[in-house]
Amino acid sequence: MPSLFCHLSLFGTLAAFLVSGHLHAKPNVVLFLVDDMGWTDWQRDAQLNPTGSLLYETPNMLRLAQQGQNLTNAYAACPVCSPTRAAITTGKTPARTRITDWISGSGVSTANLTQPNWTKNLAASETTIAEALSADGYRTGFFGKWHLGQAGNAGADPLQNGFDVNVGGGTFGNPGSNGGFFAGSDGAWAQMPGLNTPGTYPSDKYLSDALSEKAAEFIADEAEGPFFLELAHYLVHTPLQGPADLVAKYQQKISTLQSQGVNLQEHDNPTYAAMVEKMDQSLGALLDSLEDPNGDGNMSDSIRDNTLIVFASDNGGLYGAEGSPTRNLPLRDGKGSMYEGGIRTPQIVSWTGNASIAQGVISTARTSSEDLYPTFLDAAGALGSATVPQNTDIDGVSILSALEGQAYDRGFQFWHYPHVSPQDNSSALISGGSFVSAVRDDQWKLIFFYEDRHYELYNLATDLSETTNVLADNPMVALNLSQALRDYLIDVDAQMPISRATGQPVAAPNVLFALVPGDFNNSGQIDPEDWSILRQNLFSDVSNLDPQAAYALGDITQDGLINRFDFASFREAYAAAHGPNALSALDSAAVPEPGSAALIVGSTLLVLLRQL
Repeated sequence: MPSLFCHLSLFGTLAAFLVSGHLHAKPNVVLFLVDDMGWTDWQRDAQLNPTGSLLYETPNMLRLAQQGQNLTNAYAACPVCSPTRAAITTGKTPARTRITDWISGSGVSTANLTQPNWTKNLAASETTIAEALSADGYRTGFFGKWHLGQAGNAGADPLQNGFDVNVGGGTFGNPGSNGGFFAGSDGAWAQMPGLNTPGTYPSDKYLSDALSEKAAEFIADEAEGPFFLELAHYLVHTPLQGPADLVAKYQQKISTLQSQGVNLQEHDNPTYAAMVEKMDQSLGALLDSLEDPNGDGNMSDSIRDNTLIVFASDNGGLYGAEGSPTRNLPLRDGKGSMYEGGIRTPQIVSWTGNASIAQGVISTARTSSEDLYPTFLDAAGALGSATVPQNTDIDGVSILSALEGQAYDRGFQFWHYPHVSPQDNSSALISGGSFVSAVRDDQWKLIFFYEDRHYELYNLATDLSETTNVLADNPMVALNLSQALRDYLIDVDAQMPISRATGQPVAAPNVLFALVPGDFNNSGQIDPEDWSILRQNLFSDVSNLDPQAAYALGDITQDGLINRFDFASFREAYAAAHGPNALSALDSAAVPEPGSAALIVGSTLLVLLRQL
């Protein structure tokens, strides 16, 4: 039998190894974030990525997926970049942070609506994921695109938001203003911290390689851990620039495949394909650094098993606008749209040292960008800890239980975009990015369009391409989802689009108590009986009633008052169904104008009485 001395000696050796030999209790956390990468923008694999590309070559993404899980129901928090990055950083949806557009936005209006006065800087009151992990003993490093604030604001600087190291992060959303993806004649990227010393690089140095090298240095320096590393590439955002040899390679590959009759699903831009490969090379370099931090070829110092790695994208692939470099088929639309092509994104999660996480599988668990915040804290054992400062009013849900094969219920997922995206504004091929909100639960996704206040409902289990609006066939699903969407947006005080006619925010999405607006008796159509109901209850306070009961009495706007706004909405709906003069012809003596003195006085008195 071994002696007590032997046991104590072994325990001492193991304890020393746990402390100094890269198996510390807390895992390292690595986020590899890509810009504008679409759901299908990586290499097809029959088992791990059956919807992938026949053109793009991403062996390292497949390598990571073989060591982890491909989450095929992963979503960006927004169809454009900055709001998604804020969601990752805070654990909150864009509706809650009010960072609802890319910074600084485009400010496009439509005939009826304009955008609200949204937030353009990450708030100092937020406890970022880097600050939370730093408080838990992590060293933190940021490399690449930040894009969460304007010049001169603390929100624009990763170093003022919990990171110990910042290389490349600032106010800009793409490297175009820094000379592009190549270092150029000055051998640097002038405005990028850590990369801005002239003469540092040869002119053909590619930005992703420079960032990868800096990230590798951080890993070598912090291998004792724990550390949090975010490598947020500017790839594959425009400008479209790739190394000449790779561009030539894909020109030849495209020509060969097309001559063989291969359907590339509009993956046919050689420069974009080259950029995708450069991104994948960076991922490979990152994995190599984790497997051999000191780079001596001996992997005895590997920290790979004790590192949680998440690969993600900030929105869908760029299609139909700005050169349309890729396409997201079978998904509809692309970046800047609330349809699946704009928000469903590639996501791979790997933690090889966690035996509970199966490797080399597809996971259908639903998740959104804001889920990364609680997932990282959960992996560190710090989620909800009283000793680790962290945001508590988060919308994200840890996906660790789903990864480990345990019970998991994501609940509702919400999106809110009270703007017009540049892609929707500039391209007839993008139609889901203009003043829009959405909610998903299970296989159902409901989208609300503020411009004409209509809903669309899709069953993603049977219609991933969102070709058929099944709203009329699923009234209870529509009712429940519309109620959830409205309640959530009101609860977080989401900013609504602004009516150009009144200068005031428009109403939150209405609850679909009736699929036909103004159908108070739920007969399936708006008719004279509905007009009789509204006329009878005009100037009533129904705030004490259940919302559905109030709607049945005429409260179309669902604000607890039946007034001139409800009349205006009813008249518009009636005209849409029966013609512009139908309501007047029905009851000309009793149909006042929405701006008439009687309606205005009645509505004003109603408000005053309610305040007594």
